Amino acid sequence: MGSLPDLTVVGEEVGSTFEPEELIVTNHMVTMAIEEVVGERSSAVLMEAGRLIAEHLAEVHACKTAEDVLDAAADAFGFDYAIEDDVIRIGKCKECLGVFHGGRKCKITAGIIQGAYYVETGEVPPVCEIECGDECVFKVGEKGEWESVPVDEYLRHATEWLKGVNVDPEEAARFKVATEAAIRRVLGGSERPMFFRAGKVYVTALYEVLDAPEDPEELVERYSEISGADYRLEGDQLIIEPCLECAGHEGTEPMCHAARGAVAGLLELYGVPFKDVVETRCSAPEGEIVGTCTVKIKGTLWTAKRAVAVVKSMFG
Repeated sequence: MGSLPDLTVVGEEVGSTFEPEELIVTNHMVTMAIEEVVGERSSAVLMEAGRLIAEHLAEVHACKTAEDVLDAAADAFGFDYAIEDDVIRIGKCKECLGVFHGGRKCKITAGIIQGAYYVETGEVPPVCEIECGDECVFKVGEKGEWESVPVDEYLRHATEWLKGVNVDPEEAARFKVATEAAIRRVLGGSERPMFFRAGKVYVTALYEVLDAPEDPEELVERYSEISGADYRLEGDQLIIEPCLECAGHEGTEPMCHAARGAVAGLLELYGVPFKDVVETRCSAPEGEIVGTCTVKIKGTLWTAKRAVAVVKSMFG
């Protein structure tokens, strides 16, 4: 599946471009949407992504023991941990930060713990989360039930919950890029359609949270606030600057599939006809850690003045 991006560079470049709240909220939106899109397999996908992160850290830092791996993860992502027998307590967990609910959702973190034990023993133990919140508690050697948080439920409160959050932006950036890069590698050939559908899921959720605004510009403004990106329409090209989806990632071809899905979902919500949404420029294959991406909206809508006016109203 290949290694993950250089997290040191990611922290410096991505962390200095986006606010911690933007990194955390969009990361949560992606993982929650992926859970909805993938369905029953989502827990396995997210935990495997966590194991991939652990293996990457073990390779980069020459880790030999589970504690070596957890030390590397704690340094990279800014969490605290303590081990007592087979119970691992993690504080300042980025995976559930600002998510208030009664369930257990830190599947990627559980996967990191599994990967840490695999590095030491060569076996992948079951890991269950028994507490989730200010301190996340995991039991190694036991299986447990997982819960998912709906994207719309999260978006209703995300901004308020994360106001004034004291999080190092570099740590948030490393966690976001590492988790999403790992998820993409786990999904393999399914990455493109899954992330596209995820983009449609969270733009639809935002539409519902805002009580179906008649003015699409309100939806776009809110989405811009969440992602920290500016969106502007130039002819049939949508310019995203700076683009958060591919920020910090490495790639050989356009990879902002969730952004394309969000645009497609937005057009569908407001009844604007189109044939396809294609990314014509992506920062990742251009070798830019943070940059500008361009999405082309293809179809007959550009021959209809009314449709053009509707789309322009979306992006100002």
